[in-house]
Amino acid sequence: AASALPNVEGCAPPEPEVKKKKVEHHKIESNPYFDGNPEYLVPVEGGVFSAREKKKRTETMPNGELIFHDIGLDFYKVKKGDNPSTIREKLSKYPQYAHLKDQTDKMHSFNIPSTVLQVDMWLPIPLENKDREMSDEQFAGYAKQGIDDIKEHPKYGKFVKEVIAKIGESDLIATLIAIAKQESGGKPLGQFEMHRWEKRYKAFSFSMLHILMERRGPGLEARHKLDMTEGQTYHPRNATKLFIGYMVEKTNHPIKLFPINEHYEKFASFYNGSDWKNTNKDYVVNITKYYKEAQLFLKEHPELIDGDA
Repeated sequence: AASALPNVEGCAPPEPEVKKKKVEHHKIESNPYFDGNPEYLVPVEGGVFSAREKKKRTETMPNGELIFHDIGLDFYKVKKGDNPSTIREKLSKYPQYAHLKDQTDKMHSFNIPSTVLQVDMWLPIPLENKDREMSDEQFAGYAKQGIDDIKEHPKYGKFVKEVIAKIGESDLIATLIAIAKQESGGKPLGQFEMHRWEKRYKAFSFSMLHILMERRGPGLEARHKLDMTEGQTYHPRNATKLFIGYMVEKTNHPIKLFPINEHYEKFASFYNGSDWKNTNKDYVVNITKYYKEAQLFLKEHPELIDGDA
């Protein structure tokens, strides 16, 4: 189904916050794309822009294309006769989208079949490859920050604290690195586009961890409760929080999936569906390899995990 106008609502001034304990984050190497836009980390109530803000963020380009500017992510409104190639050709004429001309592989660019495109559908525009790529160290630092953030969430905080008490923060971050690497096809993290059309569900998955945004699904529910727009999910700090929220929303007992090295096949079914052996047969082999590598990496870099439980 054609998606609604990208789902974010309201940049109204935030309500006064209850004083919280200040969390100190490990200083990590900056990623210019994500760290250069402070809006990524500003909550948007319910993850949905107000009508006024939507109008403000909607732009008609010189040649008539309609663009919606989410936070850190733009959407193109599909017209009659469009396909990924014609959309790429139209948009690449503009300097801000010139990179699309060279990003033709579907994993790095538009990865939705022409047969699925519908008139008035809002299609995410791929980021430039270099903007979304990052090192394992950068991702680990962002994951640590996301975990610290979500410890304060009224619903998801309890779960993440239980996971840390069971397996330790280092192993939770190793899990996140392993998943991100699997979804990125290995190194570098983020090399694949951070939205993907999921044919079985007729919806996009978003972020470096590819959380499904199915209507009335656990990913969308978590995004709304985290006050996060679709564009904001691209930031790896937010992606970490979204992953944790998704786990809580999808199952009443997510703690049983940890540590994942004791439940690889169950985790594969949880994350990819019960048919994962047919749709993603190498998932367990890959996630096992990446998890072990991540554990070793974090042991060699203990400074990334301040105050591990």
